[in-house]
Amino acid sequence: MEAKMLGETSVHTTPPALDLERAKKWYQEKLGLTPAEENTAGIRYEAGRGTSFFGYPTPNTSRGGHTQMGFRAADLTAEMTALRGTGVAFEDYDLPGFKTVDGVAEVDGQRASFFKDSEDNILGLIESALPFLDRFRAPTCCSALDGLRTAIVSRLMIEGNRRGSDDRRPAANGALRRRAARPARRDDS
Repeated sequence: MEAKMLGETSVHTTPPALDLERAKKWYQEKLGLTPAEENTAGIRYEAGRGTSFFGYPTPNTSRGGHTQMGFRAADLTAEMTALRGTGVAFEDYDLPGFKTVDGVAEVDGQRASFFKDSEDNILGLIESALPFLDRFRAPTCCSALDGLRTAIVSRLMIEGNRRGSDDRRPAANGALRRRAARPARRDDS
């Protein structure tokens, strides 16, 4: 069998957890997600468009200080309202070139918000105001474009933190709509 280039395969993210049971409870109560699979290595969750993420236990307390996982939001305001209703607190940032207002950042025609899970992983919601981007529906955790956006925003935050501006105050609170369970996607790789 011929090997595929990585650009042709699906991807997932793996947020770490100091306390996997606490994380499982948080993802259920705050985001309305239930495990698709649990084993000794961790917990796999499924999201939209055949995407998934895998939470795993680790004694490592270090978190990257950047967005660990991004969810695409068709209506950022509605998603934030729902998440606030479950007690999610959105982060506020005031960094050079990157500022949030009521938990929302606007950069190059896109809106995004950020919040932390029970394990201090930074999660993002990304809404694009650029209609042509909706054509890209790659079955990955976040499409390649969403990943790029997240990387750019994360980079801005990291640069701001290096300059000593670390003004992160919780703004308020909020649930991703519960997604129907989907059968596991087969990858022919």
